[in-house]
Amino acid sequence: MMLVSLAVLVYLGDFAVEMMAQPLQKKLEALIGEQLLERLLWAVLAICVVAAVLSFLKEWGAAEDEEAAPSVPGTPEKLFATESDRRNRKALLGKVRHAWIDGVLKKSLWNEARIVLQLEEQPRNVIRPYDLARRETGKPDVRLAPGRRVIEVYEEAHGALLILGQPGSGKTTLLLVVAQELLDRADGDASAQSPIPVVFNLSSWRQTEAALDSWLVTVLNQEYEVPAKIGQSWVSTGAILPLLDGLDEVPEANRAACVRAINAYRQNHGGLLPMVVCCRSAQYQQIPDLRLHTAVEILALTRVQTDQYFEAGGEKLAGIRAA
Repeated sequence: MMLVSLAVLVYLGDFAVEMMAQPLQKKLEALIGEQLLERLLWAVLAICVVAAVLSFLKEWGAAEDEEAAPSVPGTPEKLFATESDRRNRKALLGKVRHAWIDGVLKKSLWNEARIVLQLEEQPRNVIRPYDLARRETGKPDVRLAPGRRVIEVYEEAHGALLILGQPGSGKTTLLLVVAQELLDRADGDASAQSPIPVVFNLSSWRQTEAALDSWLVTVLNQEYEVPAKIGQSWVSTGAILPLLDGLDEVPEANRAACVRAINAYRQNHGGLLPMVVCCRSAQYQQIPDLRLHTAVEILALTRVQTDQYFEAGGEKLAGIRAA
C-alpha cells in the first residue's frame, strides 16, 4: 500500500510539472491566479504525503500486532470457521459415535446392567510437571468414593487421564463412557468450537512411526476416512482429542517408544491438549511413566458386587450368573 501511495506521489509530481509547462497553466492562472494555483498543487501533494505516511503506520502497526499475538494452535475459530469445516467436524463426530458408542458401548453388557466400579487415584503412576516443580512426588493412592463418575475424574485431571486395570476390568468401557460424554458436549456445542473426541487403538502403533502426530493422521485417514490434508491440520492444531485405548496391546518391544512418542506429542503441544490413555496395570509397570495429570486404577470386584451385577441383569444374565 505504501508503494502505491509513493507511486501516486511521483505521478502527481510529474503531472504538476507538466501542467506548469502547458498552456493550461496560463488558463488556470487567469482564472484563479498564479499564487493560488501553486498553493493548490502543493496542498494536493501534502495530502498525498500524509495519506502515504498514515498507510505506512497502519500496516506497520498491524504487522507488530500479528507478531505480538500469534495464532494459538487449536484455536477453534480458525479450525471450524467455514461451513465446510463444520460439515467435516460433524461428519467425524458421527463416525466416532456410530463406531464406538452405538457399535460397541451400547451393545456391551454395560448397556444391560450397570455396575459401580471402584476407582483408586494413583498420581504416582504419571509424571506431573507441576508436582516436580513443587516437589510433591510420591503422593499416596486415594480410593475414590463409590459411584464417582469417570467424567468427573477426567475433568479434575484437566483432561489428561490414565486408566489402569486388570484384563476385563472395564478400562475400555470407562474410556467409551468418557467418549460418549465428550461427543454429547461436542454435538451440543452450537458454536462448533470444541475439539473432536476420537478413539484410537494403539495396537497398530509401531516404533517405525516418526511421531504420534503422523500415526494419528494415518489412523484418521484409514479408519475414519478423513482426508490426510484435513487430518494433518486437525492434529497439528489440536482439533483432535485423542482417546488412546490398548497401550498394553502395543508390541512389548515398542511400548517404551510409544510412551515416549505420546509424551513428546504432549510436550510439543505445551501439555495443554486433553488425552485419555488405557493400559493394563501389570504391563504399565514395565514401561516409562506417561506425562498426564493423574491415573486411576479399576479395583477388582468383590463377590458381592459381582452377584449384584448379575442380579441387575435379570433373565439376560441369568445363565452367566448360574455358571
